[in-house]
Amino acid sequence: MNITTVFKTLAAILIMAALFISSSFAAHSRPSEVVATPAPTPIPTATPKPIDWREVMVNAVCHADNHGGLDAEYALGGTIKYEDLYLLAKIIAWECGPNWTDQGIMAIGEVVLNRVASPEFPNTIREVLYQTDPMQYEPVWSEGWEDYLPSERYVRLALRLLEGERIFYDPSIVFQALFPQGSGVAYTYHDDDLNNDTYFCWTNYPDNYAVG
Repeated sequence: MNITTVFKTLAAILIMAALFISSSFAAHSRPSEVVATPAPTPIPTATPKPIDWREVMVNAVCHADNHGGLDAEYALGGTIKYEDLYLLAKIIAWECGPNWTDQGIMAIGEVVLNRVASPEFPNTIREVLYQTDPMQYEPVWSEGWEDYLPSERYVRLALRLLEGERIFYDPSIVFQALFPQGSGVAYTYHDDDLNNDTYFCWTNYPDNYAVG
Protein backbone atom coordinates (compact mmCIF):
# COMPACT_ATOMS: atom_id res chain seq x y z
CA MET A 1 0.00 0.00 0.00
CA ASN A 2 1.49 3.31 -0.96
CA ILE A 3 1.43 6.36 1.25
CA THR A 4 -1.31 8.05 -0.75
CA THR A 5 -3.66 5.18 -0.13
CA VAL A 6 -2.86 5.25 3.59
CA PHE A 7 -3.64 8.94 3.82
CA LYS A 8 -6.93 8.48 1.95
CA THR A 9 -7.91 5.64 4.26
CA LEU A 10 -7.07 7.68 7.38
CA ALA A 11 -9.01 10.65 5.99
CA ALA A 12 -12.08 8.48 5.39
CA ILE A 13 -11.83 7.08 8.91
CA LEU A 14 -11.56 10.57 10.41
CA ILE A 15 -14.56 11.82 8.40
CA MET A 16 -16.70 8.85 9.54
CA ALA A 17 -15.63 9.40 13.16
CA ALA A 18 -16.51 13.07 12.94
CA LEU A 19 -19.93 12.30 11.50
CA PHE A 20 -20.59 9.72 14.25
CA ILE A 21 -19.57 12.13 17.00
CA SER A 22 -21.68 14.91 15.48
CA SER A 23 -24.80 12.74 15.23
CA SER A 24 -24.36 11.46 18.82
CA PHE A 25 -24.01 15.01 20.14
CA ALA A 26 -27.09 16.14 18.26
CA ALA A 27 -29.12 13.23 19.65
CA HIS A 28 -28.10 14.00 23.24
CA SER A 29 -28.56 17.73 22.91
CA ARG A 30 -32.06 17.53 21.38
CA PRO A 31 -34.66 18.54 24.00
CA SER A 32 -36.91 15.70 25.04
CA GLU A 33 -40.47 15.94 23.86
CA VAL A 34 -42.75 17.28 26.61
CA VAL A 35 -46.03 15.42 26.88
CA ALA A 36 -48.81 17.60 28.30
CA THR A 37 -50.55 16.07 31.34
CA PRO A 38 -54.31 16.51 31.09
CA ALA A 39 -55.86 18.59 33.88
CA PRO A 40 -57.77 16.48 36.41
CA THR A 41 -61.54 16.46 36.00
CA PRO A 42 -63.00 18.58 38.80
CA ILE A 43 -65.22 16.69 41.23
CA PRO A 44 -68.67 18.31 41.32
CA THR A 45 -69.58 19.66 44.73
CA ALA A 46 -73.10 20.15 46.04
CA THR A 47 -74.22 23.73 46.63
CA PRO A 48 -74.57 24.25 50.39
CA LYS A 49 -78.24 24.26 51.37
CA PRO A 50 -79.30 27.50 53.10
CA ILE A 51 -80.05 27.09 56.79
CA ASP A 52 -83.77 27.17 57.57
CA TRP A 53 -83.62 29.08 60.83
CA ARG A 54 -87.32 28.55 61.51
CA GLU A 55 -86.68 24.81 61.56
CA VAL A 56 -83.65 25.37 63.79
CA MET A 57 -85.84 27.24 66.26
CA VAL A 58 -88.60 24.61 66.21
CA ASN A 59 -86.04 21.91 66.92
CA ALA A 60 -84.46 24.02 69.65
CA VAL A 61 -87.78 24.42 71.48
CA CYS A 62 -88.50 20.69 71.25
CA HIS A 63 -85.10 19.83 72.76
CA ALA A 64 -84.52 22.78 75.12
CA ASP A 65 -81.54 23.89 73.02
CA ASN A 66 -81.31 27.45 74.29
CA HIS A 67 -78.11 28.19 72.38
CA GLY A 68 -79.57 27.03 69.07
CA GLY A 69 -82.83 28.85 69.75
CA LEU A 70 -81.09 32.15 70.41
CA ASP A 71 -78.89 31.71 67.34
CA ALA A 72 -82.05 31.22 65.27
CA GLU A 73 -83.68 34.26 66.88
CA TYR A 74 -80.66 36.38 65.93
CA ALA A 75 -80.56 34.98 62.38
CA LEU A 76 -84.27 35.78 61.95
CA GLY A 77 -83.68 39.36 63.03
CA GLY A 78 -85.72 38.96 66.20
CA THR A 79 -88.97 38.60 64.25
CA ILE A 80 -89.65 35.41 66.20
CA LYS A 81 -88.33 35.25 69.75
CA TYR A 82 -87.18 31.90 71.06
CA GLU A 83 -88.71 32.37 74.52
CA ASP A 84 -92.04 33.49 73.04
CA LEU A 85 -92.26 30.37 70.90
CA TYR A 86 -91.27 28.15 73.81
CA LEU A 87 -93.81 29.64 76.25
CA LEU A 88 -96.66 29.84 73.74
CA ALA A 89 -96.14 26.22 72.67
CA LYS A 90 -96.12 25.11 76.31
CA ILE A 91 -99.30 26.92 77.33
CA ILE A 92 -101.37 25.74 74.36
CA ALA A 93 -100.23 22.17 75.04
CA TRP A 94 -101.24 22.38 78.71
CA GLU A 95 -104.53 24.19 78.18
CA CYS A 96 -106.02 21.97 75.46
CA GLY A 97 -107.44 18.48 75.68
CA PRO A 98 -105.65 15.40 74.31
CA ASN A 99 -107.59 15.32 71.04
CA TRP A 100 -108.26 18.96 70.30
CA THR A 101 -108.16 20.12 66.69
CA ASP A 102 -105.54 22.56 65.44
CA GLN A 103 -108.22 25.25 65.33
CA GLY A 104 -109.10 24.84 69.00
CA ILE A 105 -105.46 24.75 70.07
CA MET A 106 -104.60 27.86 68.09
CA ALA A 107 -107.60 29.63 69.61
CA ILE A 108 -105.95 29.23 73.02
CA GLY A 109 -102.76 30.80 71.74
CA GLU A 110 -104.65 33.59 70.05
CA VAL A 111 -106.15 34.64 73.39
CA VAL A 112 -102.64 34.88 74.84
CA LEU A 113 -101.46 37.05 71.95
CA ASN A 114 -104.60 39.18 72.14
CA ARG A 115 -103.77 39.85 75.77
CA VAL A 116 -100.21 40.85 74.88
CA ALA A 117 -101.62 43.37 72.40
CA SER A 118 -104.37 44.58 74.76
CA PRO A 119 -104.10 47.65 76.99
CA GLU A 120 -105.74 45.60 79.75
CA PHE A 121 -102.89 43.10 80.15
CA PRO A 122 -99.06 43.02 80.26
CA ASN A 123 -97.01 43.46 77.11
CA THR A 124 -95.15 40.16 76.83
CA ILE A 125 -96.13 36.50 76.67
CA ARG A 126 -94.15 35.74 79.82
CA GLU A 127 -95.83 38.53 81.79
CA VAL A 128 -99.28 37.52 80.54
CA LEU A 129 -98.81 33.89 81.57
CA TYR A 130 -97.33 34.70 84.98
CA GLN A 131 -99.78 37.48 85.81
CA THR A 132 -101.34 37.17 89.26
CA ASP A 133 -104.00 38.93 91.33
CA PRO A 134 -105.96 37.16 90.14
CA MET A 135 -104.01 34.20 88.74
CA GLN A 136 -104.56 34.01 84.98
CA TYR A 137 -102.89 30.80 83.80
CA GLU A 138 -102.81 28.09 86.44
CA PRO A 139 -100.49 25.70 84.49
CA VAL A 140 -97.47 28.00 84.96
CA TRP A 141 -97.67 27.34 88.70
CA SER A 142 -98.08 23.58 88.30
CA GLU A 143 -95.44 20.99 89.11
CA GLY A 144 -93.50 20.05 86.00
CA TRP A 145 -94.24 23.25 84.09
CA GLU A 146 -90.70 24.60 84.12
CA ASP A 147 -89.16 21.40 82.72
CA TYR A 148 -91.93 20.56 80.29
CA LEU A 149 -90.98 20.33 76.61
CA PRO A 150 -93.84 20.72 74.13
CA SER A 151 -94.04 18.32 71.21
CA GLU A 152 -93.39 19.43 67.65
CA ARG A 153 -97.09 19.74 66.83
CA TYR A 154 -97.64 22.46 69.45
CA VAL A 155 -94.42 24.25 68.55
CA ARG A 156 -95.46 24.48 64.92
CA LEU A 157 -98.96 25.71 65.81
CA ALA A 158 -97.43 28.34 68.10
CA LEU A 159 -95.08 29.39 65.29
CA ARG A 160 -98.03 29.87 62.94
CA LEU A 161 -99.61 32.19 65.50
CA LEU A 162 -96.42 34.18 66.03
CA GLU A 163 -96.14 34.60 62.27
CA GLY A 164 -99.59 36.20 62.17
CA GLU A 165 -102.07 33.40 61.52
CA ARG A 166 -105.32 33.71 63.46
CA ILE A 167 -108.57 31.82 64.04
CA PHE A 168 -110.81 34.70 65.14
CA TYR A 169 -109.01 37.78 63.81
CA ASP A 170 -110.72 39.59 66.69
CA PRO A 171 -108.30 41.18 69.19
CA SER A 172 -111.07 41.75 71.74
CA ILE A 173 -111.35 38.01 72.52
CA VAL A 174 -109.17 37.96 75.62
CA PHE A 175 -110.78 35.30 77.81
CA GLN A 176 -110.64 31.52 77.60
CA ALA A 177 -112.08 29.35 80.37
CA LEU A 178 -114.51 26.58 81.22
CA PHE A 179 -117.17 29.19 81.98
CA PRO A 180 -118.52 32.26 80.16
CA GLN A 181 -117.15 35.62 81.21
CA GLY A 182 -116.44 39.08 79.88
CA SER A 183 -119.01 40.77 77.71
CA GLY A 184 -120.14 37.64 75.88
CA VAL A 185 -119.14 34.36 74.30
CA ALA A 186 -117.49 34.62 70.89
CA TYR A 187 -116.73 30.93 70.38
CA THR A 188 -117.32 27.64 72.20
CA TYR A 189 -115.12 24.58 71.81
CA HIS A 190 -116.62 21.26 72.91
CA ASP A 191 -114.24 18.58 74.17
CA ASP A 192 -115.78 15.19 73.34
CA ASP A 193 -113.30 13.30 75.53
CA LEU A 194 -113.92 15.35 78.66
CA ASN A 195 -117.50 16.25 77.70
CA ASN A 196 -117.07 19.90 78.59
CA ASP A 197 -116.98 23.26 76.86
CA THR A 198 -114.28 25.89 76.69
CA TYR A 199 -115.56 29.42 76.17
CA PHE A 200 -113.69 32.12 74.28
CA CYS A 201 -115.11 35.47 75.35
CA TRP A 202 -114.92 39.14 74.56
CA THR A 203 -113.37 41.73 76.85
CA ASN A 204 -115.33 43.59 79.51
CA TYR A 205 -114.15 46.83 77.89
CA PRO A 206 -115.10 46.75 74.20
CA ASP A 207 -114.46 50.49 73.88
CA ASN A 208 -110.75 49.77 74.22
CA TYR A 209 -110.89 47.99 70.87
CA ALA A 210 -112.95 50.48 68.92
CA VAL A 211 -111.52 51.13 65.47
CA GLY A 212 -110.64 54.68 64.65
